[in-house]
Amino acid sequence: MDRAGGDLTWHKHNEDFSNCMHASQLAPLPFSGLRFSWHNGRDWVNSIQHKLDWAFGSPSSLTRWPEAHTVFLPRSISDHCAMVMELQKGGARPRTTFKFLNFWTGKEDFIPMITQEWETQVTGSPIYQFTQKMNRVKARLKQYHRQHSSDISSRVSKAREDWNQAQQVLDRNPNLLEAREAERRLASHFASLSRDEKAILKQRSRIQWLQLGDSNTKFFHKSVAHRQGRNRIYSLQGEGGTTTFDTKEMGILALDHFTRVLSSS
Repeated sequence: MDRAGGDLTWHKHNEDFSNCMHASQLAPLPFSGLRFSWHNGRDWVNSIQHKLDWAFGSPSSLTRWPEAHTVFLPRSISDHCAMVMELQKGGARPRTTFKFLNFWTGKEDFIPMITQEWETQVTGSPIYQFTQKMNRVKARLKQYHRQHSSDISSRVSKAREDWNQAQQVLDRNPNLLEAREAERRLASHFASLSRDEKAILKQRSRIQWLQLGDSNTKFFHKSVAHRQGRNRIYSLQGEGGTTTFDTKEMGILALDHFTRVLSSS
């Protein structure tokens, strides 16, 4: 519920704004700070607070600034909070964790590659052997990802350009065998990379795959960027009630918190 106090009835016409945002492909940006952005200034039972102010991002803006978020500051002379938009978080980007891509299992070279790494002889205890083999498999998959599926959208774009050029060459030389073979080879390569891209975006988005034709890719790019922004932690509040936005200070607060929790259990 984005309100406190007053009439809490959800009227049908309130859905018009939500439908408009959905039709315009606009997504609300993640936010930190005060939850309710407006207060009527009344006391006790007459007090009403609402989340009236929002910031939205279009597919192109979310792609360009995936870390964009808003900070709602305490009210001052207005009954609305000041809303500050930050397009990019300062400091070094956190190291990404390893993610297994499900579509790898459909590749012809996947099973032989994993088998080769797993059958490598390792001496030591069973647990040590297991962890070492898992590390070898993980390292090999990281290498495989760098070679075949990293920056997949750029790979698809390049494959599309190569195929376009091959079609132009074939159009000028319709009877040239090399031109025919090149056009078919590049068309197959583009189709394969496109399937890989859709599989990656589908897995990352964690939402239902839509039957929207060519707009699938744009939709899931937006979905992935928006989810990554929402999953990012922009501020933490310490025991004394002080809020910090500094990355290092948030790390210290988190470490202290879980140290106390684990020590007391």
